[in-house]
Amino acid sequence: MSYKFDRVVLLVDERSEPIIPWDLKMRLELSEADLSLDRKSGFTTYTMKSGGYIDLKATVVNRDGQIVWFGSARAEGLGESAAGEGQVVDIQGGLSVAIDIAVAKIAAQMTRSEALRGAIHESIQQQ
Repeated sequence: MSYKFDRVVLLVDERSEPIIPWDLKMRLELSEADLSLDRKSGFTTYTMKSGGYIDLKATVVNRDGQIVWFGSARAEGLGESAAGEGQVVDIQGGLSVAIDIAVAKIAAQMTRSEALRGAIHESIQQQ
């Protein structure tokens, strides 16, 4: 099963109503995150290692405010970057990897959910 979204609207405040009609609303929450950095200096270069983990919670609600799906994911990531004089090193590499993995885990959970599949089917029939 795959999902195709015709539109995605980011809301600053989840209580606000988008200017276009919506079928389902997803709230993504950061439960916990941690980032560690380690710098190893050489003669003319240095290496930055970054690692981290992230916990995400996702909730999908319908127009009536009923929860139709809930999921969570925890992921870890490691990154390494080398730089020399005048270069900028990537210090967020490990956390970026963790975010990508956590979002992929949540998407995989969504594809296995019969409740979410039913809510999507119901919203399509109402159109």
